[in-house]
Amino acid sequence: MAKRRRTFRGNTVPVIGLIRRNPISGMGARGLSLTSLAGMLCLWLAISSASASPPTNTEPCDRASTRTVLRSFIGASNGGSFEKLDALFAPEPDFQWYSAPAPGQRLGADAKRRDTLVPYFRRRHAAGDRLRLRTFDWNGKSAHWSNFGFVALRSKPQAGGWIRSESKGTAICDGGRPRLITISLGGRPLH
Repeated sequence: MAKRRRTFRGNTVPVIGLIRRNPISGMGARGLSLTSLAGMLCLWLAISSASASPPTNTEPCDRASTRTVLRSFIGASNGGSFEKLDALFAPEPDFQWYSAPAPGQRLGADAKRRDTLVPYFRRRHAAGDRLRLRTFDWNGKSAHWSNFGFVALRSKPQAGGWIRSESKGTAICDGGRPRLITISLGGRPLH
């Protein structure tokens, strides 16, 4: 592969001809500069270093166990079974986060605090927050956990109605016992 040179912001840089013009759309780049590749590598490193660290002494769950722990979470949450909710989430340091948009927003550093999880569920249950599972999508296993997505309807306690919550999570199996390490609820109002 012959190296070409291009001028980018007044500097001459080599271009690697890996990306070619799309024959269907006619669009595309002639190549990636080393500067672009270095920028993408830096972005990838920043994202990957900010991701969750692997759980300790655990294994990923299969599809059935993952679905069961999600259904148990929704049932315990709706029923106000706070002791059961506490047991369904992995303890520190395996727990990573539980995040939710408004109502009952729980984001950023707050979402990562395991010690505030059960009090958060108590407040949301008292406010009338409820979930209805609509779909479950098991996305497979990684080396340490299983990944899943789900769609739930989430009640809007103060305003009435429901929010469609496109959500995701991860679960681990600790000695065959499934536990949640992350859940991120999404949401948009249904009209």
